Amino acid sequence: MTAVTSSETLSERFAALAERWKTYRPRGVDVAQMIRHPAHQAMVEMGEQAVPLILKELERETDHWFPALHWLTGANPVPRRHEGNIANMKKAWLKWGRQRRLI
Repeated sequence: MTAVTSSETLSERFAALAERWKTYRPRGVDVAQMIRHPAHQAMVEMGEQAVPLILKELERETDHWFPALHWLTGANPVPRRHEGNIANMKKAWLKWGRQRRLI
């Protein structure tokens, strides 16, 4: 359940889920397995309000947030030539977020 309790803010809930995902998700190159983790799913279920939180987390630390960002926004600012290059994918998404004043 992704409901935020009265004593918990959205950003606190997101931070707890992000920490759980980073700690307990499957490791390796299979991004599909990583995004099926229940904590990741709960973050995505937060909807569009999670987008600025994801972008801030991506800005702070590189990670595989790209499928969630794409799913939540419908956007894909990563040029085809940069697909698979995590550093360039991060730059493209952060630029996209800044242009929309989400971060």
